[in-house]
Amino acid sequence: MVPNSYTPYQVYDLEPQADLRAMLLRYLRYWPWFVLSLVLALVAAYIYLLYQPPVYKVQASLLIKDEKKGISDAPMLKELDLFSSNKVVDNEMEILKSFTMMDRVAKKLGLDVRYYNPTSTSKKEIYGESPIRLIVEKANPTLYEEELTFTFPTSNTVQLNGQVYPINQSIRTPYGQLRIFTRKPLNNKLEPVITRVFPQCWTLRE
Repeated sequence: MVPNSYTPYQVYDLEPQADLRAMLLRYLRYWPWFVLSLVLALVAAYIYLLYQPPVYKVQASLLIKDEKKGISDAPMLKELDLFSSNKVVDNEMEILKSFTMMDRVAKKLGLDVRYYNPTSTSKKEIYGESPIRLIVEKANPTLYEEELTFTFPTSNTVQLNGQVYPINQSIRTPYGQLRIFTRKPLNNKLEPVITRVFPQCWTLRE
């Protein structure tokens, strides 16, 4: 009896191996389109950044002092969790996030009014560089719907949307009762200042 011959199982790769050089030569003829796409992407990014207002991120750290740290940690007090450090920190965090506190911060810093200089492309925000500060004493609804443009014809007056008003005193305007303070000397060579006033609740959500 002749034993059966055994042929081992072999795997053959029927697909030809990719030739990297041939692949590169295949796409090399389209190089002008790749260059054009890159140029268009850079131009689009430049235009986007030109019109996009800058956004700044501010962070701060607070150290909360625990005034009740010296109180005896009796078992009953521990169970009630009345004087734990976590409870003190949580209370202080709630105070810092409260609407009353945020409203005081917004009013103190004047965050309800934004100041801009007109440019050839868009408006440039100038929060700390504005020559004036606008205080809203009593607003009309139109104040939140329109932009106010200030120019400076003299050192003692401002021109608001074509109407001249004195500075550093309460004035009655079509937009409500306003007060305009100066941060630097005024003159007719200063650039116009555009302001936009927002309700306090809108500012706090921002």
